[in-house]
Amino acid sequence: MDDVKNFSEEVIKKSYTIPVLVDFWARWCSACKVLSPTLELLKERHMGEWVLAKVEVDDHPQIAIQYAVTSIPSVKLFVEGKVADEFTGAIPGHVIEEWLINALPPKHQSELHKADQLIKDGHEIEAELILSKITSEEPENKEAKVLLAKSIVLNRPSDALSLVKNIEVLGPLGHVIDTIHTLVMLLTRFKVFTELPNSPAKPFFAKAITALFSHDFNSSLENMLESLKVDKNYLDGFVREACIALFNYLGESNTLTIKYRQIFGRILW
Repeated sequence: MDDVKNFSEEVIKKSYTIPVLVDFWARWCSACKVLSPTLELLKERHMGEWVLAKVEVDDHPQIAIQYAVTSIPSVKLFVEGKVADEFTGAIPGHVIEEWLINALPPKHQSELHKADQLIKDGHEIEAELILSKITSEEPENKEAKVLLAKSIVLNRPSDALSLVKNIEVLGPLGHVIDTIHTLVMLLTRFKVFTELPNSPAKPFFAKAITALFSHDFNSSLENMLESLKVDKNYLDGFVREACIALFNYLGESNTLTIKYRQIFGRILW
């Protein structure tokens, strides 16, 4: 296999679409000659999971310096433009395969990140298309199922609940599942306004739910906070949970989250 001619294009840019395993070697290095055919064999065996690139350190000294290659052979795994993991020395193929299991990002990771961002940007339908494709290929992909539930929860809360009902509420995914459960309750249990308990907070809370059905997050949060101002304990504190769920749904960097979380904090103090 020939050495890379353009490291920026063949490694850095390429690694945004597929992981790139870079073999830093030298012509005079006997251990490199042992490792090279092993990497070539693994490349063929794992076709489509990652690609192999080679960098001769004497021909590309600046690249070797930039990535702190102090001994060879040195193998570095590039993912999304950065070194995700690495090893040195001519280690056996089965050891490299075990290393790759932990070093490689989960399948569809870039698509999952994209879908999550689409949801945060308000493009739930586009996110749903991506996530539906992933879950059809990998029915046991929990992250995809949870994000799919998140993408449809405002339009089809019951379907969203079905998607996450058998997934343990643990770790970061559990945090999203909690958000989904709260939003489902908000959109189903309290949508009949005549059944809401009487309180000065009631008309504001009703407006908040109506706005949420229209995906008007600004109005929904504004009215929920007005509801809290007049009755902090309305619905046994559920309004507080609903506000937090919406902040989590929108994401911490969302301008509405930043704006209303500050107000939320002041109200509860």
